This record gives sequence, C-alpha cells and structure tokens, in this order.
Amino acid sequence: MKIRPYYLRAAGVFLLAAALAGCETTGSDLALKGRVIAGDEPVSGSSVTLYAAGTITAETLGGDTTDGEGNFSIRFRRPAESGIIYAVARGGTPRGNTSPNDAITFLTVIGEVDGRPDTVTLNELTTVASVWTNAQFLRGSAVVGNGTGIYNAASNVENIVDIETGRPGPAIGNAANGSPASILPRPPGLSRSNTRAGGSTRRGR
Repeated sequence: MKIRPYYLRAAGVFLLAAALAGCETTGSDLALKGRVIAGDEPVSGSSVTLYAAGTITAETLGGDTTDGEGNFSIRFRRPAESGIIYAVARGGTPRGNTSPNDAITFLTVIGEVDGRPDTVTLNELTTVASVWTNAQFLRGSAVVGNGTGIYNAASNVENIVDIETGRPGPAIGNAANGSPASILPRPPGLSRSNTRAGGSTRRGR
C-alpha cells in the first residue's frame, strides 16, 4: 500500500502539535524575577539558584547572576516532584563595597510555583523568616522532607515577611506584637551576613 504524501504531512503536523502541547504542560517557559539586597543596598554579581523542595533531594530549576542593581531573572521548568519552590543567593558585592562578600547566603522560600508573585526579594529578613519556619526541613541550604510539612511551613513565611519587598509581614509588622528582633530568634542553619554601606561585614552562624 502506497502512503500518500499528504497523509505523511498530516501525521507530521499532528506529532508536532503533540510535542508542543507536551512542552506547555512541563512549564519550561515559567519565569521568576527578583532582587538581592544586603541591608538597604543591592548586591551585584550574586549567584541566585531556584530550587524545588523534595522528599529526599531538592531539584535545581534554574539560575542567574544579579546585575548592578541586584536584579535577576530566571526561566525554569515546572518541578517534577514538588510545587514548593525557593531561591538561594550566594556571594556578590553589596553597593558601597569594593570586593565580593563570599559570606552572603540569602534564602527565600517562595511557596507554590503556581502561586508565586511576579517578583521576589532575597535579603536578611527573608532568610530569617524562611529558616525559622522551615528549620526542620533544612539540610544545609536544601529544603527536603514530608510534602505536607513543607507546604505548611512555606505557607507561614509570608506571615513574617513580604517576600515581594523583603519587608516585615503582618505578624511582625504589627507594633502590638513587638519588634522583629524580639519575635524572631537568630536561627541556626544558613550562614548570613550583616553588610553596611561602609563595607564592614560581620559574619554569623
């Protein structure tokens, strides 16, 4: 039986459409923008990596390096296992400093991939909020563990910090609850930096 050319063309169109549909469902064109700030200063040259939390290991989704204003933009695929995503910023040079600060490690647990904001901030407060709420799931800078527990922990981050602006959230933005320092203890886990515009750096654990 001879197959007519137009049958082959039709089959090719169908297979191409199916392939494109498959690409759409994987979410390979998802995007996240944000900014890395130390104190009130943008951090340039910081390596930002986006991850998905997992039950055993975290999944790397994508990354970028911040520009002179501390901005980054990451294109990534949809996570294979978990819908909870988080970003880690490492190193970089805060504005006003003359050399990179390798002690900088900031964390922002963003939450569900489909509920992510248009932009996120990584700074000292997002780090404290993310470590404090997710302490039992942190393995170094990786968030791993029970899916329900990770989801609940991620949901609590924005009570402490507005991850879009990096400013206090409703739980600590309310003066009746006391100052942020009195509410949030200094958590263990990620190394953090306290960088001032004058260039002095105090390294903590």
